[in-house]
Amino acid sequence: MPIEPGEYGIVKVKYGGCKGRIGLYDDDGYIVHEGYTFTENEESDEAEREFLENADHLAIVYFGAFILAPEHYYLPHDALEHVTMNDLMKRKDELFSLCVPYHEKGSKKYKKLCSYFSELHFVETSLLEKIVEQRYVNKPTGSRVFISHSSIDKPFAKLLCMDLEAEGYIPWLDEWDIKVGESIPERISTGLQEADFILVILSNNSVGSKWVEREWQTKYWSEIEKGKIAVLPLLLQDCAIPELLRTKKYADFRFDFNKGLSDLLYALEHLSK
Repeated sequence: MPIEPGEYGIVKVKYGGCKGRIGLYDDDGYIVHEGYTFTENEESDEAEREFLENADHLAIVYFGAFILAPEHYYLPHDALEHVTMNDLMKRKDELFSLCVPYHEKGSKKYKKLCSYFSELHFVETSLLEKIVEQRYVNKPTGSRVFISHSSIDKPFAKLLCMDLEAEGYIPWLDEWDIKVGESIPERISTGLQEADFILVILSNNSVGSKWVEREWQTKYWSEIEKGKIAVLPLLLQDCAIPELLRTKKYADFRFDFNKGLSDLLYALEHLSK
């Protein structure tokens, strides 16, 4: 999910010296090529044209809030991509590790360390804001999506749900949608009936679960009867894929969460039409 000029907000850097960092794309700027000389009449169309021909249009990115970030960077727009919940959680853990050697004050690494602390504050704040906004503020109105998974794969399922909510879909997750005192089988049955799609998280844990198998097979036979795709497999790790799902293309989350999510969102968008 690449960033276009003007899509300001939280971004992740895909390549270059800042690869993997998460920051705020705040504005656009120009870096003038070496050797260019400004004309006296800067307001003329010709001067503007010459300026643009001799400058690189770049994104201005801060790794942290304005007050905390010690510096800003000029980065190509195609080096930036949208941030997922998985990106934020992963980067938070990385930054904790990077910020451990705080005793190196006075060395050249101290400035870099300040930058990491600034980014850590930004990532944690952004993560909290996203969780609150997606859980309690936004009211998605898109397709209903049932998440079939093993309990051991719950952390992955939660991250996936929050990113689906951010895209306007309505995910159904047992931990969120079954209240204390309610009948678990009855609520799951209702969730399956109301769902437009069922996402089957395939892993060594789930393929051995009879509960997961019953969930997706319920929708699978409905798919056969109606002739409309409703069961979407997501491969979380190498495993023995159930025979009925082997002919289906899966969204591959084994090596790259963002790539798997992008493929899944593309499928949901076109199947929901």
